[in-house]
Amino acid sequence: MKTRWQDWLTTRLQTPFVLGLLILMTIMLWLSRTFSPGAKLFPMVVGGAGVGLALLELLRQWRTRGAKEIQDFSDLGGDDDARTYRQGGLHLTWLAGYLISFLLIGALPATGLYVVGFLRSQHRVPWWVCLAIAAGLIIALWSLGLVLRLKWPEPLLY
Repeated sequence: MKTRWQDWLTTRLQTPFVLGLLILMTIMLWLSRTFSPGAKLFPMVVGGAGVGLALLELLRQWRTRGAKEIQDFSDLGGDDDARTYRQGGLHLTWLAGYLISFLLIGALPATGLYVVGFLRSQHRVPWWVCLAIAAGLIIALWSLGLVLRLKWPEPLLY
């Protein structure tokens, strides 16, 4: 259950937060305009998407001003019980394992192992879905590495 100050913060600071993000994304777009074509691809795409999403959120807030929120996703965790903390700790452990395997075996194999292991063990996702998501992410990372000419960190084990 939310306290009064949490309710006040979530209702009063939504618009200033979105405006702040809009300003930051606009600054990022402005600064990246002078970069070389390869270097400005990522900030332009992310900044453009960020500006667009911020404008959509401001439009949503303007259209629903004064109305009571139908769903409030800021309180999904329920009460502060041990199960919630245990699940958060488990997700944090999986993330730490991903970062360690990233250093030990490299980015692409670690991503595949993490996605399949996490989705299979924590969310009981079918094998074909896990493998499809892992393959898609590996292809996306590999493509991003080619386009941006990234030099991936050398794995420690080979």
